[in-house]
Amino acid sequence: MKGPTETLMKFRGFAGWKWEDDFRAAISAFRPDADEEVLRRIRVSILRDFVDFVLEVVNQELRLGLQVVVEGVGEEGIVGTMDFEDRRRDLAAVERRIAKWGPVPRPCRSGPIMDRLLACTELVMSPYRLEFGELKGECIARFRNDGSLSLAVQSADPDGSRRDPFSPAPRPV
Repeated sequence: MKGPTETLMKFRGFAGWKWEDDFRAAISAFRPDADEEVLRRIRVSILRDFVDFVLEVVNQELRLGLQVVVEGVGEEGIVGTMDFEDRRRDLAAVERRIAKWGPVPRPCRSGPIMDRLLACTELVMSPYRLEFGELKGECIARFRNDGSLSLAVQSADPDGSRRDPFSPAPRPV
């Protein structure tokens, strides 16, 4: 992608999405002896899956060619980048589409880019609803309840074998 990149999201940590209890339950059931590196890899994998799911919803409704890369999970939350082919053109097209129903609401014009896109997606899906946050809540609920957390934890293989979806590429000897 040619365009500039932007900070993906500023989550206040994994627990901010209320996944911590589910995650701890899955760890105690499937990987009670997992070390910190395995836990970190599992978290990053789960968050990548969540971001892919949200982007699928956003791209489907707004018809944007977004690409997101999750680089890791830090103290401030998820760290990553988001690419637009042409950010100004794409966001202007989204705002024009929303402006057909009236003034573009503030949540669509300011704040972290992913929050803005989710608010715009909500408005496109239901143009007369003025309360925002329901789509984000629905995305989180669907993701939490489809088994993604427990499946990711269950499939982690702490011995580093190639069956482990979280293992790094093999090093040449």
